[in-house]
Amino acid sequence: MTSKEQDKLNITRLRSRCSIRYNFIIFPLRLQNFLNSLIAIGYKPMTQLPPIPKSDLILQGEGQIAQRENFIIDFSTEKQFVGISGIEPDLVVEEFKQILLILEENKLSLDNALFYEFQAHYSCKSNKDFLIKLKQVTSKCELLKIASKSFETNMSVFSLKLFDSRNIPNSPDYFEITLQPDIVTPSEEMNIVFIYRNCNQATYKEFLKSYEKNLENFLNTLCK
Repeated sequence: MTSKEQDKLNITRLRSRCSIRYNFIIFPLRLQNFLNSLIAIGYKPMTQLPPIPKSDLILQGEGQIAQRENFIIDFSTEKQFVGISGIEPDLVVEEFKQILLILEENKLSLDNALFYEFQAHYSCKSNKDFLIKLKQVTSKCELLKIASKSFETNMSVFSLKLFDSRNIPNSPDYFEITLQPDIVTPSEEMNIVFIYRNCNQATYKEFLKSYEKNLENFLNTLCK
């Protein structure tokens, strides 16, 4: 994903992750059955599951369970989530559809979904100085004026987190984007973290169709 060559804005995909969080009283994921289903479609186990104690009906745990090419499946029985990560967002989203089908086959109905989450990490390089750009767009920020007066020094913004003001980070419906210049080369490179959650699967899918284009437009405008 790159902008016009003359602007020298280059956005690199680093990692993407889709996940589902459930809302069961007792999380019914039987890990060995789930792992067998993943193996059947070409995944390789990343861990050996311990035997189920006779006193327990369901094995508990968390971590990475299987891998196929760049895709990695992770889970947590305590937090009731299952996720898949990879590099290319569109491929991760497509593979996530298959994982959801497998989960339903393993008695984890989507009717019990609390929310769906998408995370994406990017690196952005530009011939424009990111620190100067952040300073320009936040120059009239009242908070910076208050901080500069309080600490008797000229304060500026290094990292920036924007979020949908309709909800808080602890909400199942949430969206945020974090911009942080690289620690080593802050003027040349910026790290971007994108998080989106929604309770409705159709809304979740629709948002993901255009988020990357919107992100690119946002960064191109910022770096003009």
